[in-house]
Amino acid sequence: MNFRSLLLVTIAVLFALLFVKNSVAQTTVDEEEAIVLNLHIHIMDMAFDVQGQELTNLHITKSIIDNQVLPELNRIYKQANIQWHLTKVSRDKPRYKNYRRIPEGYPSTPNELKKLVVTATRESNYERRLTPLMLFIKDKNRIKKSEFGKNSFHIYLYPFIGNTSQGNAGRVNEGRSRTFHTVVGTWSNKSSGGGMPMKALITEDWRDFSSSIDKGSLSRTIAHELGHVLGMKHNSCEGQCLMGPRNGYSMTQSQIETATDLGLKRISEEYHSTRLNSKKLRVLGYQGNNWWYR
Repeated sequence: MNFRSLLLVTIAVLFALLFVKNSVAQTTVDEEEAIVLNLHIHIMDMAFDVQGQELTNLHITKSIIDNQVLPELNRIYKQANIQWHLTKVSRDKPRYKNYRRIPEGYPSTPNELKKLVVTATRESNYERRLTPLMLFIKDKNRIKKSEFGKNSFHIYLYPFIGNTSQGNAGRVNEGRSRTFHTVVGTWSNKSSGGGMPMKALITEDWRDFSSSIDKGSLSRTIAHELGHVLGMKHNSCEGQCLMGPRNGYSMTQSQIETATDLGLKRISEEYHSTRLNSKKLRVLGYQGNNWWYR
């Protein structure tokens, strides 16, 4: 090899190394700039009898959450430069006795409370199916007051949360706030319009954000409900959307801006440098009477 050829090869190698260095640096920057939000997933260790079928969460494991659900969440939320970090996956025993602060008109036994959930639909008894689900959460497993507005998000996986329902972000309803104790069903009869419940798929096969979904997966439902927690609402958009009405995975630019703005507030030390007051909490979605903290 003559001197000129050696020089050209050397230059080519240097350019290649520079390109790799810049690519690695850019990847590092992108990772550092991601909004990292902390997520605790609670697997409710209980059973519901729905149409003679016993529904449980025995098929949901920490490994499934770690290796399937979390990557799917982050694949979806990469659109908003949000990365979910699992702080904990716990299997929680429900509260079956010693209920406190039961609202007027509600039963006080677990079987009767379960009946309210099983018989409720999206169109009727909406409020009455959510209150029992909240009562089943033990005090030690609820979101703490000290977490309000902070970088701490919780999902509670129940076997069933009501006919034709699959998820609900526990925001304000009838003046009562559940401070985003978000519930998701691991079984659902939403796609069958109230027929026999089926185990929700953990993930669905989709290639890009123009893909539609078939029945919907557990991971997408969690992503959808977290979208509500991050301020996104049901609204129309082009293509197949995470927040509907057509079911898919994409977010609009407006939704991305809303989610990133609220996500940044949740991780901001400056934002939490002073005690959160009711006005700041309203900005973060905490409204109404937090009835079980009285």
